[in-house]
Amino acid sequence: MGGLFQLLLPPLVSFCIVNWVFPVLLKISLDKNITDRPNNRKLQTVPVPVLGGIVVFFGILAASLVATCLDPHVDFLLPVFLSMGIMTYMGFMDDSLVLSARVRVLAEMLVIGGIILATGMSLDHAHGLFGIAQLPWWLSVPLTLLAGVGIINAINMIDGINGLASGLSLLCTCVFGYFFLRVGDVADAILAFSTATALIPFLLHNVFGKTSKMFLGDTGTMMLGVLLTWFVIVCIDADSPLMDGAFAGNFHPVPMCLAVLSLPVFDTLRVALLRICRGYSPFRPDKTHLHHVFIALGFSHSFTSLLEIVMDALVIALWAVCYGCGLSAELQLLVVVASSLILYIGQYFLLAYHADNKTPVAGRIWDLSRKTHFGHTPWWLRFQAWLDRISEKNQQEG
Repeated sequence: MGGLFQLLLPPLVSFCIVNWVFPVLLKISLDKNITDRPNNRKLQTVPVPVLGGIVVFFGILAASLVATCLDPHVDFLLPVFLSMGIMTYMGFMDDSLVLSARVRVLAEMLVIGGIILATGMSLDHAHGLFGIAQLPWWLSVPLTLLAGVGIINAINMIDGINGLASGLSLLCTCVFGYFFLRVGDVADAILAFSTATALIPFLLHNVFGKTSKMFLGDTGTMMLGVLLTWFVIVCIDADSPLMDGAFAGNFHPVPMCLAVLSLPVFDTLRVALLRICRGYSPFRPDKTHLHHVFIALGFSHSFTSLLEIVMDALVIALWAVCYGCGLSAELQLLVVVASSLILYIGQYFLLAYHADNKTPVAGRIWDLSRKTHFGHTPWWLRFQAWLDRISEKNQQEG
């Protein structure tokens, strides 16, 4: 019973703290004009407060403090929290001042490097994938830095519509939390589930709110990117708890992690390669993400986010089926890569072709997409009014 209480209370505290802090930081963001302003590459039409990442971080910190009070032996890995804090600060600076891509990447590499040095953990073992075992430090360290920078920027770059980055991060943290719980890694399981519950109230306001809407901003996406990088490192490190026999012999963390992060990884990889082929920086903003083509075909923001999160869940499910059927790690990886190429890259080019050429197929999709706009339906407006009213009441009380 004590173990269950220890597991459930921190996520509950995280949820409550975010609900309490959200309206306070929303008011500060509006009063100080800390907002994301619309421009020709953004999809919103009005300035939106952009301190959502700080709200989520507050919830995670509070949950971790509670977990430590319940059990002082729970190690919450100070380097990880310091890294998340640094990325939160760098993201806030980027939201406020717009940092150059070079400065951001340098900061990300330093933070990931700090985690490697402080914890002694990295992507240093292939666990027999393609016959590869231990990786030398001169290969594992650059690989970890590259993967970390890639994950952070992938989460940041898909944050273009309401609910996508936060909803996807909610899915990812729940999946990672499940695996950590199964192998007895209580600290990381609590951290994952506390992040998930911190994201729930933010996600509701982000998707349904009008006057209470707030964005994660670079503040939140960079912080979540570091956290997801840590979870991947824990899963793949040579001493990974996932490889201690808790799962069947054909379990492998590499295809599992790639399946969980398939959407941001493959969508961002395609976008970056397209920009490079066109002679641009891979960090140059444009409208070539998968969600942009769905929006161009008339789908609503909320439905597009839901659709893409379901795609990520589908890839996870396909991997789980392969694992459950006893397929080798190499075949699991092949299925994950093939399904991701079809869903995130093949689908993009197919839909972009129809959208650009205004084909009859695009017309039929457009007719279908009009049914996904729920923003003016009675149930949506009632829920929106309730959320906004609660937020305004809490602002006045605060």
